Amino acid sequence: MSVAWRKRVAFVAVTWAVLFAITAAAQTDPEPFLLASLIVGACAVIWLAVDLSDLAERAQWSTYALSGGRRRGADARVGVLQRALVDVATRDDRERLHSVLVGLIDDRLAAHHGIDRAAEPARAEEILGDELSRFIAAPPKPVYFGNPVYLSRILTDIEHL
Repeated sequence: MSVAWRKRVAFVAVTWAVLFAITAAAQTDPEPFLLASLIVGACAVIWLAVDLSDLAERAQWSTYALSGGRRRGADARVGVLQRALVDVATRDDRERLHSVLVGLIDDRLAAHHGIDRAAEPARAEEILGDELSRFIAAPPKPVYFGNPVYLSRILTDIEHL
């Protein structure tokens, strides 16, 4: 028997003796076997938890960013838009989506280049390129919004701003 188990058995014996002496002194008519069973049971549960906690490894709580769920750039709005683009069915959806994407383009121009598109349209157009400039000028036809290649290209261009 190892030293740790000897200490545990000694702890149970001493605890039983002390509790038995206290209950006998209080004249509560203690049941020695029942008291020993309760002490052994409680200690066994505690020691099992302690021993298992030594074997258990720390939990690895992976976050959404580490799980690979974000395949596109660092801007979370791009991922939200990508999921929203799956079914752009109505004209209202197309116009609303276009305005959101244009707002995202304006935000990225301001954040990464310090350009306000309304105040400096020539400089903004130079950075945006032909495709994004055409995209900003007017919403594309619904057939383009339904084309994943086109949408992916637009989102990639926006990410690279």
